[in-house]
Amino acid sequence: MNASWILVAALALPGCLSSKESSFYALSPKTGTAASGAPALVELRRPGVPGYLDRASIVRRVKNHQLRVDPLERWAEPLGDMIGRVLAQNLSSRLTGTQ
Repeated sequence: MNASWILVAALALPGCLSSKESSFYALSPKTGTAASGAPALVELRRPGVPGYLDRASIVRRVKNHQLRVDPLERWAEPLGDMIGRVLAQNLSSRLTGTQ
């Protein structure tokens, strides 16, 4: 019985030691020049994110109708919040006098 536990531990241990670390990704605002014109009032709401994308893991389309979730590649913050924040930063930097 002890020999079987030693065998199980010996087979399982390399899997634990070679585990990869997660990578985290964040969207960044684009740099650009401000547009000239009258001040604008812009209202932004949290963008709607489809349920299959509203998760910490990054989802990639691998074929026309096939998606793959990679548990080791993750968003640094909730995707909808990040899209909204970056969109607001992009608009703020381009539209002069926005509120």
